[in-house]
Amino acid sequence: MQEAIEDTTGAGDAYIGSVLYGITQQMPLDQMMMLAALVAACNCTALGARPALPYAADITPSLLIGNVGAEVHAVG
Repeated sequence: MQEAIEDTTGAGDAYIGSVLYGITQQMPLDQMMMLAALVAACNCTALGARPALPYAADITPSLLIGNVGAEVHAVG
């Protein structure tokens, strides 16, 4: 499912924060980059830097291995 971009404020911070989280969790590089891209993309679906950031529980493991068709649950 593709959502419209509302605002890119904070997307870079979300990306870097996710990379740092991945480093602290000793996450494999490919999964770390997938997580960072996912979190940054989610961040762009609402106005402001924080409203659309996903919770850890919203990100399924299948998203981090690049499975096509996997979805993240919108924070509402």
